[in-house]
Amino acid sequence: VWPRDGVWAAVTLDRAGHTPEAEEIYRFLRDIAFRAEEEPGRKAWWYQKYTTDGHIVWSAPQVDETSVYPWGTYYHYLVTGDLSFLDSHYATIFESGRAMSEDSSLDTRIFYNDSTDLMYSNNLWEDSFDEFIYSNASVVRGLEDAARVADVLDQNVCPGGPGTCNYHNDKALFEGRATAIRGGLANRMSANFENTDISQLGTVYPFEVFDVNDPLVTLYVDRMNGVAMDTFGNTHPIVNFGGEWDGLINRYWGDTYWHNTSGPNPNASPWFLTTMWYGCYYGVRQDTNPGKGDIDNHKYRLDLLVDRLGPIGFGAEQIAPSNSLLYPGQMDFVLQTAWPNAWESMAFFVDALMLFVDYVPDAPGNTLRIEPKLPTGWSSMTYRNLHVGTHRIDVTCTESDVYPIAHANTFTNRTGAAVDFDTHIRIPAGAGVQAVARNGVPVAFTYDSATGRVHVTGALATGVDAETEVAVYFGVPGDADGDGDVETDDFVAFPPCMTGPGGTAAPECVLYDFDVDGDVDLEDYAEFAFLVGLP
Repeated sequence: VWPRDGVWAAVTLDRAGHTPEAEEIYRFLRDIAFRAEEEPGRKAWWYQKYTTDGHIVWSAPQVDETSVYPWGTYYHYLVTGDLSFLDSHYATIFESGRAMSEDSSLDTRIFYNDSTDLMYSNNLWEDSFDEFIYSNASVVRGLEDAARVADVLDQNVCPGGPGTCNYHNDKALFEGRATAIRGGLANRMSANFENTDISQLGTVYPFEVFDVNDPLVTLYVDRMNGVAMDTFGNTHPIVNFGGEWDGLINRYWGDTYWHNTSGPNPNASPWFLTTMWYGCYYGVRQDTNPGKGDIDNHKYRLDLLVDRLGPIGFGAEQIAPSNSLLYPGQMDFVLQTAWPNAWESMAFFVDALMLFVDYVPDAPGNTLRIEPKLPTGWSSMTYRNLHVGTHRIDVTCTESDVYPIAHANTFTNRTGAAVDFDTHIRIPAGAGVQAVARNGVPVAFTYDSATGRVHVTGALATGVDAETEVAVYFGVPGDADGDGDVETDDFVAFPPCMTGPGGTAAPECVLYDFDVDGDVDLEDYAEFAFLVGLP
C-alpha cells in the first residue's frame, strides 16, 4: 500500500459512491500504517509503502504520501457530510499538516527550505530528491484542506462555540504555511528549469492550486507539447507524435524506466496514468473554452488506452513496445510493471470518466453540483447514483439538434428527499438563449455567451424517483427545423404553439414567441408571416 495511491483511490471510491470502502482507507492510514513519533505525542509522516498490516516496505521520506491525507479526508466529508468522521480523524489531519510543512527530526531528506519556501523530499516517481512542483502543489492543497477541516470543526463541534477551541489557531497556521509554499511554488515554476514532467499538471488537476489558464501552468503544458523551451533552451516534449505510441504520454523527459534501448526514442514507453492525466487537464480546460475541442482531446486519450487494456479489462503502469519480448521465452506482452495498479491503471480511469459529468460533491450544502461536457458524437450520457450525503441522484444529459432545439439535464431523485441542484448546461457559444425551463416552467439563469455555458440552480422535485428536467432552448426565433433560417418549412411547428390571447406558450415553443411576452399568439404569427412571406 502506497499512502498516496490509497488516498487517490479513496477519492475515486467516494466520487463513485463507495463511501464505506473509502473510509476504510483512512482508518488504515490512521490506525494501522506505522509512523514514528516526531516528538512525544505527535506522529510524523507516512513512509513510501506498507504491507497491508502496516509494516514498512520502503522507508524514504516522500512528502506527497502525507500531504494527500487532509485532501482525501476533506473530500470524504464533502461527499458524506459526516462531521463525526472529520472529528475522529482530526488529530491525524493536524499531524499530517505539521509533517508536510516543516523540518523532520527523523530524516534529513525531508525539510522546509526557508530560502525557497518549498518542501524538499523524494519525488512522486521515487527516483530523486528535490523541491518538486508536483510535491509542493500537493502540499499546498493538503494544507489548505487541513485549514478547511479546522474551520468546519471550529464552526460545528467546538463546545464553547466558534473561536473558543484550538481549531481557529490551527486554521491560521495551515493557511499561513500554504500561502508561503504557494509563493515558493510560483517562483519555482516561473524559473522554468524543472524537467518536463506530466505530474506538473497536478497544479491544476486534481489539486487546483493554479487556474487552468494561468501562464505558470500553460508554459509547462506547452513544454509537454513541444512548443515551448525551458530556461536552458531545451525543447523536451513528453507527448508522442507518430509511431506506435502516437498520442500517448510519457512520464518525463529522459525517463529510462523499462526503456526499450533499441529504439530511437530517448524516453521509456508511455503510461496509462500519464496519458489520462494529460487528457484530464484538457477536460478541465473545456470549462473555459467554447465548443468541444478540449473534451474531445480528453476522450481521444481514453480511447487510445481502452484499445490497450489487458484481457480482463485492466490497464497497468506502463505500455511496452510491440514485439518487445521483455521476458525470455514469453509471448509478447504490451502491459508491464505492477499490473494491475489500483491508482495508475484503474482509479484514474474512473476519475477520467467522471470528468465528463464533472461532479463536485457538496453534502454540507445539500446540493448536487455538476458541469457536464459531452464530446462530439455523444447525444446523451447517463450517470447513476451520484451522492449528496444520503441522497442518490441519476442524471441524463442530452443534446438535441431537432425542434425544439434544446440541451437538457434530467435528474431522477432516487431517494426522494429535498435536495438542490447547481448545473451548467453547454450550448454553442454565441447561440441565442430563448428560454430555460425547469419541468416546463421558465426559470432564471445566467449565460456566458463566450463559452456557451448556461448556469442554472434550483430544487429537485421530491418523492422517490421524481424527475426534474432542466432544459435550455436556443436558436433563431421561428427556426423550427434548426437549419439557421426562417422559412415556410418552419410553419409546421407553429400552429400547435398558438395559445391565443392571454395564453402561455410551452417552453418548447419559445422560438415562436417573437415579441417575448410569454405566449405565442397572432402578433407572433404576424412577425413570422412577414419573415417568410405568408399571407
